Formats: sequence, structure tokens, C-alpha cells
Amino acid sequence: MHKILLTSFTLVTLISGSLPVLLSSQPATAQGTCPSFRPLTRATSIRTPIPNLSRAKNYARQAAEAANGGIGKYRAENSMHGQAMNAPFVENSDGTITFTFLGCLAPGFSKATVESQVTVNPNGWRTTVNYNGPIRSSGNSTGTGAR
Repeated sequence: MHKILLTSFTLVTLISGSLPVLLSSQPATAQGTCPSFRPLTRATSIRTPIPNLSRAKNYARQAAEAANGGIGKYRAENSMHGQAMNAPFVENSDGTITFTFLGCLAPGFSKATVESQVTVNPNGWRTTVNYNGPIRSSGNSTGTGAR
């Protein structure tokens, strides 16, 4: 019985000791990942789903990774790794999709230093890197899920 009480006490101590970490307001960032650089917001009005948006997002991210030395040297912001509707994109009148996003360079992957703007044409999957360089003023970036 004493052993059970000690085990219960140890469990309570471990759980309560980790509770402040679980309730921390600081976002957790895994080693080697780029933090999210902008708050994610949903588009207020979505007319129709964009076919293959996730595939287009992946092509855009991969083009930026290639332009910045590969995934060992560069990581795009978190929105380019999650759900496609959370990625910063604009659907263009010609049917192409333009993504504008930030990225981190190694070592550390902790501070955004690169902005990439990549246009993907879902008709044939042609990918064009429009811009890849130092972060420009916020007036040049797209809104998340903008249409």
C-alpha cells in the first residue's frame, strides 16, 4: 500500500509539475522548425473551393525550398505546411494561384529573413518564383486565404 501511495504521489507531482508548461502562453516551437510569422485567419467569403489548392501550396513551398538551398537550409512558415486554406494565397483572374510567404534560413530556423512569392498554374503545374529575397514591407504580401 505504501508503494501505491508513493506512486500516486509521484504521478501527481509529475502531472502538477508539468501543468505550468502545458498552460504556458508561449507558443511551442520544435527544434528545426520555423515559427508562424503571422496570425492565421480564415477568409471571410469563399465562393467555391479551389481544386488542388493543397497541391499548388506544396509546389509553391517546394519551389521556395529549392531557391533557398533545400530543406536542410530553409524552412517556410508554418502556414505553408498545414491546411491549404490557411496558406497566404491569392487566386488570380487567369486561374493561377500566387502564394506570398516568409521563411527561415539555417542555422536555428528561428527568425524569418526571406520572403518568397511563387505563382503556380494548376493547368500543367508550372511554377514561377516571382520574388525570393529579403522581406519586403507588409503591403506587398497577400492575406491568408484571400480570393
